[in-house]
Amino acid sequence: MQAQTQALLEALSDAGLLRHWAPHILERGAALTPKVREFEWSQQGSLSAAQGRVQGGSLYRTHLTHSPGGALRGDCDCPHAAGGEACKHQAALALVWRQALSGEALTSPTAPEAASAANPGPPDEPDWAVFVRAQGAPALAERLLAWAAKVPELKRELQLWQRSSTPVEDLAQAKKLVTSVLTAPRDLYEWRRVSAYVRKAESVLGLLAGWTDADPALALGAAEHAWLKLWKLLETADDSNGEIQGLITEVGQLWLQALKQLGPQPASFAERLIKLYRVDECGYLPLDQALAAAGPLPAAKLRTQFAAAWEASRAEPSGERSTGWGPQDDYLRLLRALGDGAERLRVLRQRLERPYDHVRLIEAFVELGQAREALQAAEAACKAHPDDRRLRGLLIAAYERDGWDDEALALRQRDFEDHPANAEYHALVQAAQRCGRDPQAFRAGLWQRLMDLHAAQRSAFLAEGLAGLLVEIWTDEAEFDRAWAWLQTGAPVPISALLRLARALPASSAESAATLFKSVLARQMLGAKTPYAAALQTVRAALAVMPHEAGRLWLAWLRLEYRAKPRFVESLAGL
Repeated sequence: MQAQTQALLEALSDAGLLRHWAPHILERGAALTPKVREFEWSQQGSLSAAQGRVQGGSLYRTHLTHSPGGALRGDCDCPHAAGGEACKHQAALALVWRQALSGEALTSPTAPEAASAANPGPPDEPDWAVFVRAQGAPALAERLLAWAAKVPELKRELQLWQRSSTPVEDLAQAKKLVTSVLTAPRDLYEWRRVSAYVRKAESVLGLLAGWTDADPALALGAAEHAWLKLWKLLETADDSNGEIQGLITEVGQLWLQALKQLGPQPASFAERLIKLYRVDECGYLPLDQALAAAGPLPAAKLRTQFAAAWEASRAEPSGERSTGWGPQDDYLRLLRALGDGAERLRVLRQRLERPYDHVRLIEAFVELGQAREALQAAEAACKAHPDDRRLRGLLIAAYERDGWDDEALALRQRDFEDHPANAEYHALVQAAQRCGRDPQAFRAGLWQRLMDLHAAQRSAFLAEGLAGLLVEIWTDEAEFDRAWAWLQTGAPVPISALLRLARALPASSAESAATLFKSVLARQMLGAKTPYAAALQTVRAALAVMPHEAGRLWLAWLRLEYRAKPRFVESLAGL
């Protein structure tokens, strides 16, 4: 087991992560590590696995495995990973996993040499930067003014610099300045433009921090204004990478810092809290800390208002109740922030109509450390809603937590039968090992079951998914010969599974890996458009496992084969 853990740590080392993710993806993953939720990992037999949910543009389910072959493999239900790419959510999970194993601080490797250098020091500036620093202030000012007259964007940057450097006298001026900093172009529906906007908008953080030190009341009002402006922006911007949401979180922290400096507030402050609370759909505002800082009067007023609204909603007929966020949700969120577990459980027990109602009650029992009650609630919920997978998952977790391994295995078997998937397979195998089943025989039985399901499947789409699942499983289990033999049957397999196998094949199977990469590229190019990012990544992967001369000849063939796609051919020049 110690050797297995050491191999896992090596796969999660800086060098190991850089083999799996590009440096810029790792940097984005490192920024997401605070947003990894429900993290858990296990080590059963020769397989190690980690899973969690990572908050990006949405809350994505992410899974990593470390197989006997020494390869790190990942799954994520984000759009970027749908094509088999290693996404930033997987990178975030990997960094959290490493920290859980070794206790190391969460950092983002950017290059092998950076990881090994103890004190790399600042990089040498280029000649042109040294030249600019040597010029006098009047000469630089004249140059800037001349360029600003020709470049509107530079002019706007200089105007923003001027406004942000001018002291504000009151909240109205502060809000006006915040608005100018956060004013966004109209084309933020294109996600690539969001990064450039956020880099500019981040200057609002410096303003708020400076005002917090000088005038906390002004900073609090300005931060509220910034918070609401950014949430409004999310209605039209494509924040797939969560960058605007990250800025919202930072603004919220500065708002909280200003509130803490001000101290307890009057009861009327509850209305300001509600205004922020209503737009905070993702729970980015630390409500528990805000209530503690605001003092007892706003908290008491909020509690009275939310409790009254919830009691009024209970009188409505069940058919007329909203299925969205409602008074009960408001009250429960407040009770959780106040730490009133008893009242929270009472409220949850009052309405157990939907599966989601049961989920919240079970999760509340777990959070409050009432494991026996959580198990009983999960059993009752599954009887009321036997086909709900999330309730079944909570019951499985309760069984496994309390050592009811056979019961957990039966439920996991049903999960896998109903929804065969990679994560369900590994969880089922681990459950079988806990029950003392023979690991190899159990795995072989599952493989045969999947092959039978594939043979009986009439839907081409579902058959392809099952074929890909078998390849992924055999890849994770280092059963490369089985995976390769399965491909020779001609069964259609998703690109993601082919890439997973090709990247995991050992050096002795480099020729097979190159063949797989080439077949993937042919499929990618059928509908590929500029900038051909996925296709070019596949070309690089293929070249990495091919002899130099064979790679050179293949590149020449690619230039000829895809001459109708000149942008793609131009991109091959740098490989």
